[in-house]
Amino acid sequence: MNLPRTAREQARVGMKVAKGELTEGDLVFFNTRRALVGHVGIYIGNNQFVHASSGKRDRHVRIDSLDKPYYNQRFIKAVRLKALEADNDI
Repeated sequence: MNLPRTAREQARVGMKVAKGELTEGDLVFFNTRRALVGHVGIYIGNNQFVHASSGKRDRHVRIDSLDKPYYNQRFIKAVRLKALEADNDI
């Protein structure tokens, strides 16, 4: 599946999903820094997501919880791409 490069562009594709209806593979978006949509992760179940951390000391792929205050406060939206797999080019 091809996706746009930036989190902002990725937030424009797929079907919007309510936070309470997330399934594995959904993309989750956050308002970080000054960008409206500045960060994206992949939901992996149990209210957790995997993402490439962009912190100054902490730059690596990691798993975090959507309940963590930092991410809970900055959550913007989620989208589901599974319905678009047949297109294979988003």
